Amino acid sequence: MAGASMKDIKLRVKSVQSTMQITKAMELAASSKLRRAKENAEREGVDLRTYRVIYDAIEEIQTAMKGMLAPKFVETDTARVEVRQVYKISGVGSVAGCYVVSGKISRNDLVRVVRDGIVISEDKMSSLKRFKDNVKDVAAGFECGITLEKFNDFKEGDIFEAYQMTETSK
Repeated sequence: MAGASMKDIKLRVKSVQSTMQITKAMELAASSKLRRAKENAEREGVDLRTYRVIYDAIEEIQTAMKGMLAPKFVETDTARVEVRQVYKISGVGSVAGCYVVSGKISRNDLVRVVRDGIVISEDKMSSLKRFKDNVKDVAAGFECGITLEKFNDFKEGDIFEAYQMTETSK
């Protein structure tokens, strides 16, 4: 905003206040003398910035816009696990005795419970064990015990689809 005056700053502030959509206004100035305008902007709570090169202004705007966007997440399948037996343990609840059919299941994976081709629950794993030992992950072809945080109505033949949500860059 080259040659910004007190009137320009006040109009900008009123515009922002009337829409109630933006908490602070950002004005861009392309290399000019704005001492008075800066004082007015500070008094009114407007962020006024100056740039010598337009590319710096464009880069800062792009960075600000990326920060405003919601992050995008991609689901990555990690393993497919079959429930072979269900164990009822006092104090713990139900433990699914499982066989890892494909992939590698990790303790921090999210789990989708599939029964008869229908997703009946999505939950987070609370424990992953192999022979009473807590483990980080179990590879295909091995057996393990799994408990979920909220869901415990396992049945033999249920399929656990393990996956991770990863944030993609914009």
